[in-house]
Amino acid sequence: MEYFKDNGFRLKKEETIFVIDPDWIAMRSSSLRRGDIVDIYGSNGAGLLGTFQIAFVKDEAEREVKDAGEAVQNHTASDILDRTDSTSVIDHIEIITTFSEYEKIAACVDGTTSSALIIVQRGDSIDS
Repeated sequence: MEYFKDNGFRLKKEETIFVIDPDWIAMRSSSLRRGDIVDIYGSNGAGLLGTFQIAFVKDEAEREVKDAGEAVQNHTASDILDRTDSTSVIDHIEIITTFSEYEKIAACVDGTTSSALIIVQRGDSIDS
């Protein structure tokens, strides 16, 4: 039921969920979780491909990767820096985006100047 509580976590009219293949990913954090916002960059100078919300973080068996503490303590979300232990190893992520935005990512990976993806997690920041 926790997934349905956040009214902002819904697909817009043109959006759907697309898999980011694990072979496409050059770098990503092991603390990625459902609902996180990420910037996706293409390596080899491709630059920023877009900013996306993560729909799912899955392991090789297609099980959702969660914080180990979340599974035990039953709380909804944790600070990124508190995500020290997960229920399994991340295999791939699924993002919410439009078909045209996904085509841009796929073209970056499969294009003539083939590029891997760098997934940069956005987190809460503090002013120093």
